[in-house]
Amino acid sequence: MGNQALKKRRIGLMRQIQLHKEKILIEELKSEPDLRVIHHWQAEINAFQKSMDIVERRLGR
Repeated sequence: MGNQALKKRRIGLMRQIQLHKEKILIEELKSEPDLRVIHHWQAEINAFQKSMDIVERRLGR
């Protein structure tokens, strides 16, 4: 994967992380938040972050 593709991947991962953080915030504001779905989104954020770390290493950051 070239640098350009890695940069696009990084942007996509950042968007996904932000989107999931927003979903968690919205769910937490509910009177009865669904902790199961919050846990799921947090697990996905963790996976995205691991992928982001790999991309960052490949970009030399």
